[in-house]
Amino acid sequence: MLIRNNVITIAKGETPTYKASFIDKITGVPYMISSGIENPVVEFVVRPSIYSRDNDYVFKVFVDQSEVHKFADDSPSSVVLVDDWTEGPVEGEEGLLHKRVIGDTVEYKYWDGDETSPTYHEWVDYEFSITVTFPYTSTSKMENKTYKYEISLFGCSGYIVDDNDKIIGLDGIDYKRILLEATDFIVGGSLSE
Repeated sequence: MLIRNNVITIAKGETPTYKASFIDKITGVPYMISSGIENPVVEFVVRPSIYSRDNDYVFKVFVDQSEVHKFADDSPSSVVLVDDWTEGPVEGEEGLLHKRVIGDTVEYKYWDGDETSPTYHEWVDYEFSITVTFPYTSTSKMENKTYKYEISLFGCSGYIVDDNDKIIGLDGIDYKRILLEATDFIVGGSLSE
């Protein structure tokens, strides 16, 4: 797999793993999920064109984001600048993302506490990322051509799962945010199986 300017190029039948972190293009702040979003899930979908219908796709996977930390304010402007990680956050800023800059190094963390132990709290590194593995069963059926792929975050009332507890659909969608607009997904030829 080759990725250049978000354009993905793979060989037919290749089984690569795609990993991406999402940040605000203007501020560089990692994407944050609001605490108001229920059952967040990321959809990675590859379609023959941008004009394809809902059920016209060559690859679709849902990545559960329910374990990702949620923030009281998901605006990049709400990020709090700190000098060090030795102290906890100022009262009222516990639910916000914090940033520390040392030279060229930028760190993002959130304050996490164990509800069962009021004395246990710690700073936790934060990034918003997904990992998607393309199975041979999908990539071997793709034609040698340029498809379009898109990555979106959904909030919904629940998931539709198969026998292996794999998410195959969403129920009661009430939130959608496109994380990466329709971009080229190029499948090239291969001389082997």
